[in-house]
Amino acid sequence: GKILYRESDIERMLADGYRSAYRQTAT
Repeated sequence: GKILYRESDIERMLADGYRSAYRQTAT
């Protein structure tokens, strides 16, 4: 099966990842 992501979804996923990583790094 093909997995298609919308640009908005990708941006949200990336944003969430960066936020979580930033929170862990910005102690």
